[in-house]
Amino acid sequence: MKRTFGRELVLRLLFEIEVGEQDPQTCMSYFFETTPVEKDLKEFITTRVSGTLEHLEKIDEIIKKYSKDWDIDRLAYVDKAILRMSLFEMNYVDEVPDVVTINEAVELAKKYSDISSGKFINGVLGKYYNTEKNQDKDTVSE
Repeated sequence: MKRTFGRELVLRLLFEIEVGEQDPQTCMSYFFETTPVEKDLKEFITTRVSGTLEHLEKIDEIIKKYSKDWDIDRLAYVDKAILRMSLFEMNYVDEVPDVVTINEAVELAKKYSDISSGKFINGVLGKYYNTEKNQDKDTVSE
């Protein structure tokens, strides 16, 4: 539950940074000044926001490749933030199984985006997982 809440906060920050065209450090500093969180949750959030932004170019290339017929600039900001955060976690965070990341992303999309976003997010992440991350294991349904 704590990680689910942490992902919601990461989503919020990534959304604020992009939509408000905010400086990431300024945005995170203000966030932590105004939103009290425990030390381990702060580390969780900081790692994911900073890591996502650090690897944004590679992450966006994955999104472009697996979101067929959708230009990344046309994606809803919320969906884009969920995909970015999830792909960062799938590629750079070893302690979380990819299927957990995908499930959490779908739930975030259902909660914060429109009715079709959960299916879209699951499709993009599922295709990526099945194609590049899990070639010798069972597949995730898309």
